[in-house]
Amino acid sequence: MQKTNEEEKYNRIRKETINKTYKGCFIGFLAAACALLVLISIPIVIWGMKVYEELNEETVLLVSESPNATNTIEIVEKGYVGGETDSKVIIKSKSNSIERRVLNEGDRLESSNVIVEWINEQEAYITLSGKKQEPEIIEFKEAELKTPFKVLE
Repeated sequence: MQKTNEEEKYNRIRKETINKTYKGCFIGFLAAACALLVLISIPIVIWGMKVYEELNEETVLLVSESPNATNTIEIVEKGYVGGETDSKVIIKSKSNSIERRVLNEGDRLESSNVIVEWINEQEAYITLSGKKQEPEIIEFKEAELKTPFKVLE
């Protein structure tokens, strides 16, 4: 039996319709997958930005000026993480800084963890203390060329 012109036309249109349906379903699936990916990634990106900010946040613990306000030492805690990790402390002067770690059982540091004792306008002793460490003394001498900070204990 030979197919008539109408049967051939019907079969051709049917195949084209099936092909278009498959293509449309595939494109719809891709669009839904992309939308789902965007919806999932937005909270992850927001959470990542929050963590990044917390890790780079600086909390000022103490600002101390020499007796005649010639020099200033600023001590900040950087990036409080919590848990059993040590705290990162940055001691800053006009042109230099030094980074130290303080073991404080995962608690935030406070101004009571830091003592600055000025000897004169150019020299001071900085004591850092934590719950899980012996006090650490850092000598500050502004007249030193490379770095004014020197860890003593």
